[in-house]
Amino acid sequence: MKKKSFLERPRQLDEGLLEQELQLLMRLDEGFLEELQ
Repeated sequence: MKKKSFLERPRQLDEGLLEQELQLLMRLDEGFLEELQ
């Protein structure tokens, strides 16, 4: 029954991971813009 704990995982964890991914994407975009200029 380990799948249940995965589904009942707190939402804050998912939001934190999403935030980290967004920050990473933004940094990559900034790097690309700097290279294009």
